[in-house]
Amino acid sequence: MIFISVDPGRDTSELMQKYVERFNPAFIGLSGSEDELESIWSDYGIFREVVPGSSELNYIVNHTARVILIDQTGNLRLSYGFQTPPEDIANDTLILLEG
Repeated sequence: MIFISVDPGRDTSELMQKYVERFNPAFIGLSGSEDELESIWSDYGIFREVVPGSSELNYIVNHTARVILIDQTGNLRLSYGFQTPPEDIANDTLILLEG
């Protein structure tokens, strides 16, 4: 499982890794510059919008909240909404691994 930052201005690699390890220590947190991440966001249809706040550091990032299943060659295979039961994702993953 790889979590990809939508807020590279605040998400250092270290902070991302600490965040994802709260879910599972085997997860990977990915961050980088906005230029580095832009192609990932674009390739996989990840929406992000920075909404200015009352100061330079006080802003909100609206973003896609989906789980995206990508195969070993980088192709997007399936995309799941926020409330998708984990059992459904696990079942689909097993089917793809068998195929």
